[in-house]
Amino acid sequence: MFPEASLADRQNISYMGQINPPKKSVTYSRKMDIKADCPMEVSLHVLTGKWKPAILSALFRGPQRPRDFAAGLPDASKRVLTRQLNELEAHGLIAKTVFDVLPPKVEFYLTPLGLSMKPLMEELNNWGLHFEKFNREILPK
Repeated sequence: MFPEASLADRQNISYMGQINPPKKSVTYSRKMDIKADCPMEVSLHVLTGKWKPAILSALFRGPQRPRDFAAGLPDASKRVLTRQLNELEAHGLIAKTVFDVLPPKVEFYLTPLGLSMKPLMEELNNWGLHFEKFNREILPK
């Protein structure tokens, strides 16, 4: 009476006969492409990430090892830090030196392109302080 369900269909049916939604990917993917002709959108794409500003701020003080980031950002998971470091490296803002020693030693540092962001980051910090001064009641506690 009913057609035979495929193995894939049977795996998507729960014990109560309800179809389970397909599992979503754990990683985030953009719904819309970045407009390469919009410099502001490109800039925000490069800087967007919960820990990227903190990573850059640490690197403005000098080369950092992964354990330095972990110590300075205890709420950041190792996985997220690694992903955001890789993204910043892919964008050309930071680079890393891998030393041929045991145990392995890695240091991250700013490239000239990354160093060129220092005035921008300082101005963003100043604007944030200004915004906070006049909008305390709407900021999260």
